[in-house]
Amino acid sequence: MHGINEGSRRVKVVLILFLYSIFNSVFAQQVDCIPGVNCQSRLLRVEASTTSLNETFDSPDFLNNTIAPAVDGLLRSPSFMSNFLRDYPIEEPIGFPHNLALCEAEKEQGDPKFANVDCHNPKFCSDPEISADVKAEVCTRFPCTFLVADIADCRPSDAMGMPTLMHYEPVAVKDIDLSIVEGTQSLSGNVLRTCLNVNRMRVETGVQIEFEPIESVDFDNIGLTNLVVELNSPRQICVSATIDLNSPELITDFTVERRNGEEFVSNAMINQTSEGAEVIGLEGYPDDVIATLQTMVLPTLLRHFRPTIEAAIEDVLGTTTESWIQLGLEPFRPASGSSVDIDTASNSFISELGISNMMVGKYVDLLDCAIMKEQEVRIPGDSPCFKEDVYPFGGDSLSYREIPSIRRAIERLSEQFELYENITSESLRERLEGFRERMQEAGESRRYNSQIAPLISQISNNQTRMGLQSGIQLLGNLGADNLTPSLSVAAPDICDELNPSPHSNRSMNNCPIQAYIDLDEVNRLFDNMFESGRLCHSGRGEFQLGNPPLRRGRPNATGCLMRMEEKEDGMSCYLDGAPQLEYNSQTGGYNIILNTRGCYRGAQILGLGRIGGDLNFSISYTPDVCSNNQLCLTDGENDWTVTPGTERFALRDRSILSGMVRRTINKQLSEMLPSERELPGLPNMSPIEFEGRLDMGPGYFGACLQPRS
Repeated sequence: MHGINEGSRRVKVVLILFLYSIFNSVFAQQVDCIPGVNCQSRLLRVEASTTSLNETFDSPDFLNNTIAPAVDGLLRSPSFMSNFLRDYPIEEPIGFPHNLALCEAEKEQGDPKFANVDCHNPKFCSDPEISADVKAEVCTRFPCTFLVADIADCRPSDAMGMPTLMHYEPVAVKDIDLSIVEGTQSLSGNVLRTCLNVNRMRVETGVQIEFEPIESVDFDNIGLTNLVVELNSPRQICVSATIDLNSPELITDFTVERRNGEEFVSNAMINQTSEGAEVIGLEGYPDDVIATLQTMVLPTLLRHFRPTIEAAIEDVLGTTTESWIQLGLEPFRPASGSSVDIDTASNSFISELGISNMMVGKYVDLLDCAIMKEQEVRIPGDSPCFKEDVYPFGGDSLSYREIPSIRRAIERLSEQFELYENITSESLRERLEGFRERMQEAGESRRYNSQIAPLISQISNNQTRMGLQSGIQLLGNLGADNLTPSLSVAAPDICDELNPSPHSNRSMNNCPIQAYIDLDEVNRLFDNMFESGRLCHSGRGEFQLGNPPLRRGRPNATGCLMRMEEKEDGMSCYLDGAPQLEYNSQTGGYNIILNTRGCYRGAQILGLGRIGGDLNFSISYTPDVCSNNQLCLTDGENDWTVTPGTERFALRDRSILSGMVRRTINKQLSEMLPSERELPGLPNMSPIEFEGRLDMGPGYFGACLQPRS
């Protein structure tokens, strides 16, 4: 019965535990769209005093442990790179470069012509306020032979044309590949910094040069088109920004730094660019003259454009990265009174809620450890695959020696996917996708493609089938002048569109941060999960007997099946409706009412034999705050009965095993209901902690929190 003990512990305790996962999820969602307010009732409501909100959001811990990982995840997402692939207009003309060093030298030597000249004027050569004598000394001039079609008409003493402005076509990013060099980290104050490797980048643009009008020249500008600049080797950049979540400007002082002072555009790249560039504006020139310009003059001319092209590339990388980070930080500061719908097919607790996800997750952990073992990478001692009572093999806990091969770990994982059909976890899907490169390095590409890739598709199909894209809805009132700063969460599939939650005004006096869960919403969520199958290992909805009603002693039925043991003949039951969470006025805690039908356990050699019947559980807990400021469940009790007339096999009173079976179940249930059980709640790095006060009653559960000291 060891499997029943462990399976029951996971299945039943999760019905309360998952409520607490909400506390860890609502601050890390990604905005999808902002429609009108649809939900009036709220699954979760969090209110905070302005002082505690500022202390929390301004704390270094929050920046380090919440904001930095969130930004790091954004910069690693495929969407980040695809966001670059577009045209970036350069609308204002740029001044043609002049000889800055010569200008400053003339000023320093006291040349009166340069006394009031701003040598750093970006449009020096086109500025009408600067005299022609000054421009003649420091501005570039092209020879007559470059500007006049009939070269024979040129004499050495002819005036030369002075380029004044450069008009650029949009800089179009056609290809880019970026990767994180170092994880995003915080520096002193509220400054975040991350470094990116630009592995590959290809941009296309064009330029036209405007000249100072000259009588002997028939055109005003010439240009180059089809300028293709492609990195010939990786470059590195670092970006940093000051983050202030309480300011209208989330990001200030955004800077881009070229690591090691590297140039983006090298001479070799210029030479390659000139090979495909085309001259425009010189119609009428003989072909041999154009060819000479193409091979001898263009590379020199392009080097004049290099600072501008480099600045444009740097600007593309900087502005796009800044806007992407800005977008990612918006959910941490919702606009007052706006409703934000969130696509929960990814990065949301909604996709994680489900019994099958928890059962399968540990076998993803097992495959992770198997890959590390195969690659001879050290497995951390606190890895989930080493945790006690996790697998039905290897004794009480798994040892390093018992970690299987990659092949065997995949077989065990595939068995779970066959056993549990309602797997929807986006985090598991992303983890499986992340194994691709590691398995390639381990020489297991074919096994990944043939066995892991179908599992990824299965999760995606389940997400679509169960309608997880409907997501959740956030309602933010942070920063509103006449309202207590608050953040509420609703699930559109279950919420009441007309009536607010009846406990929406409940509060605790002088509580810095208070969180309230509406139990009616929770029970509606249970109903939804029951109907969709997320509360089931397989199947969904109401229990239905087939014809014949029994097959080899097992109910021939459909509905929401829950497995208590991880084997085909192990203990399994059909849920008789969704479980319900109720307030227990006698204990001051809560009961979970869980009724089942058609429970069955196959025969065991040297075991307890087969059992069957409809089992009904009432599990009682009283939430409390433990001594280490974590939420815990105390005074665990369980009352279970068998619906009269449904007893089969060893559960029948006349069976010689009946007494032993019931005593064994009672013993194991008492073991899984200790006097105190700590919930997996706020991590140690969280910027908030439980203050100690709880508010419990019919239809609601509230907890007071505070900024971590």
